[in-house]
Amino acid sequence: MGQWGWVGRGAVFVALWGAWTGVAGGSWAFGVPAVIVATWISWRLRGEGQARLRPWEVMRFSVYFVSASVRGGLDVAWRAIAPGMPMQPGFVEYPLRMSVDSAAAVFFANIISLLPGTLSVRLGEHSVMVHAIDLRPPVEDELSALEVRVARAFGEPLKEGP
Repeated sequence: MGQWGWVGRGAVFVALWGAWTGVAGGSWAFGVPAVIVATWISWRLRGEGQARLRPWEVMRFSVYFVSASVRGGLDVAWRAIAPGMPMQPGFVEYPLRMSVDSAAAVFFANIISLLPGTLSVRLGEHSVMVHAIDLRPPVEDELSALEVRVARAFGEPLKEGP
């Protein structure tokens, strides 16, 4: 096992434990062994050829995701309290530029559903079908920007195209 693999994974689990329980000293009596076990298990479960997350890009994606979630949540809330607001709900078949068999593509399809106003309906052979509450803003452009960010976080190459 590489030293940096252990350190990186351990740091992630320490941060998660600290965020979940706070920095109170008492929780770490259980937290330290839990972090060690979680680090060891995550190392053992990693597969050869499995996506390698890029920590800096994951942090950048997290900032983007929180920002997009807040913006989308405000938009959906505004539509709920202003019922006269025009909407054009519908479906978009978004052509994937990353391998559909990759962890990044599955993450992309799932993260779409976590953004307010969108829902991933189906992950197909070469595309993902998305329902949006309003198709008038360029939904494809937003999906493309999201796909680029996910691909960067996973280190996944993108094919040329839309």
